[in-house]
Amino acid sequence: MKTRFLHKKHIIPFAIVTLVLLTILLPIQFPYTIDAPGKVLPVREWILQRSADGNLFSTLSNHIEGIVENFTITQIERGDAGNFVFQPDIRAFQHIELGDTIGIFYSNEIERRLSNLEGELESAKAFLALNNTGEKLEVIEAAEKSLELASAQALEQRRIYERQKTLYERDLISLQELEIFQTQSEVKDLEKQMAQSALINVSTGAKPEQITYLQTQIKAIQREIRILEKRIDQFTLISPIAGVVTPAFSGDTLTIISDTTRQIILLPIRLRESSRISRNQTIEIETALLSHPVLGKILHIDHIVHRLNGEEIVLAMALVDESGTPLAFGSTVRCQIDCGTFTPMQYLRQFFGSVSIN
Repeated sequence: MKTRFLHKKHIIPFAIVTLVLLTILLPIQFPYTIDAPGKVLPVREWILQRSADGNLFSTLSNHIEGIVENFTITQIERGDAGNFVFQPDIRAFQHIELGDTIGIFYSNEIERRLSNLEGELESAKAFLALNNTGEKLEVIEAAEKSLELASAQALEQRRIYERQKTLYERDLISLQELEIFQTQSEVKDLEKQMAQSALINVSTGAKPEQITYLQTQIKAIQREIRILEKRIDQFTLISPIAGVVTPAFSGDTLTIISDTTRQIILLPIRLRESSRISRNQTIEIETALLSHPVLGKILHIDHIVHRLNGEEIVLAMALVDESGTPLAFGSTVRCQIDCGTFTPMQYLRQFFGSVSIN
């Protein structure tokens, strides 16, 4: 009775072990998938922000390539009373075309300098026209007073420039600010020289050399005007991409434009499973916004190891196949990656390999 009881006692464990061994050794294939959360991102994204000192800077990011395609900054000069104004029709969720105007930055200082230069240009042209006629002014005294005034202004502007130069040498102002004062001093010197030429003309008449000199001064003023006009053009911010205006709830972020033509998914993959991921591999994407999953393809997987919740991971990038899919940017979706089939033995190797790594 005892021997028979022990024999029955070992039948069940022996059968279980035999069944497990047969299952492992038989060439049975089981589907193997990887489940991972994914973050939805646009293909490209343009972000306009402001810094603490009031400067504006924009960043155009390409999430597929993982690079910043373009970075620009609009710098406000110290002491300038400037302001940025959005276009009235710019609203959240509105579609923006490539090249559409987003807003304009207005600089009181630059507009004032441009107005002054335009006035000086008109004055210089008038002097040139007067000299070309060969006529003389009878009131020499008026020309002398003009020269005295121009000389005094040039001297004062020179003193201001020297003081600013000292501040620059002490690192109290920027090189750009110093160049502004230098330009203003040079313009006053030009005005003084034109006043001297005018006085000579009313006294003795203009010479060919003086005509050439005035023409040179006019070209110099015109160059300064073009530089300021080019800078004013840069104050008009246009969209470098077509997309949708995304609401920005940060005080430093003024607006975000997202390229909605295609969407990508950023996925964290466990390091021990990363060898099963390859380019063009199919993934299924599920979200509460859709009644059915959509498909995507793996674009690339990096080789930089990160840690997430205490586990080693690498990041993979997938492109959603269907354009216009209503996936909310920044949302988290459930992704399933088809990795083919595994045998029971491969499952065991995968399991024990992960245990040895951890």
